[in-house]
Amino acid sequence: MSGLLSILTFFSTGFGLMVVGAIAAAMILFWEWRLALAGLFVVQVGVATVAVQVEQIPGEWAGVMTAVTALTCLILALSAHQVPQPVSLRQSGTFLLRATVLVVIFLGWQALRDGIRIPELAPQVTALFVWLGLCVLVMLALSDNPLFYAVALLLWCVPVQAVVGVLLGIPALIALIGMLELAIALACGYLVLAEQLPVAEAPPILTDIAFPDPVRDMPAPAPSAPELEWLGGLARGWWRRLHRHAPVFRRPGSVRPDSAQGRAMPARKHP
Repeated sequence: MSGLLSILTFFSTGFGLMVVGAIAAAMILFWEWRLALAGLFVVQVGVATVAVQVEQIPGEWAGVMTAVTALTCLILALSAHQVPQPVSLRQSGTFLLRATVLVVIFLGWQALRDGIRIPELAPQVTALFVWLGLCVLVMLALSDNPLFYAVALLLWCVPVQAVVGVLLGIPALIALIGMLELAIALACGYLVLAEQLPVAEAPPILTDIAFPDPVRDMPAPAPSAPELEWLGGLARGWWRRLHRHAPVFRRPGSVRPDSAQGRAMPARKHP
């Protein structure tokens, strides 16, 4: 791995560090998940090259960092390919908004980079790590999708691994951060898949007039058979009671039956 990284000496120069920072900014500016995953891998390769060529960490450590990042990018890419593109991937503001945010943080980075120092790190490398941290914060602020959350967290782990390797030199910590990266990729890959599962929506509140809902304009459902039968029985009983208590008018001279003796009696004539 040391021989492979020695070929990529371009990233250890000042212009190479600027290219790595520009790739991190392009991930935010264009906001496309394929470009984000490819940019994450390129940033990891550039930081690993700087850590080996400038900070003199073992090449095997840099190889482990790069391999873990490649595996996490593969996991996220497989999860993203299995589902259609969700709407939340586009909920990151407009291109002009992202460009404005990048300009603002670039001006802040220009003002702060000379005042931030990390022991045993070159000033150019420290400035690059600070810029990567600012890009991570912007990506977390704009993102509403687990895929870009994973990219932001993995991008945060890239300089952290390099700093741990330079300052502490403990391989176990580098391996632990690599395991954390794999856990982040697996968890966010599952969330990308779970985002497409159907979710039962709560019924709308029909009394809420502040937020009209098209459900209110739908016609009321027809009553079921038991309800119709109950209403029919109620109507028949009401009609029978009304007919029973209604007065009976007869013409003069008509004959009405005598229920007591079973014979007909003439009706009284009214004066």
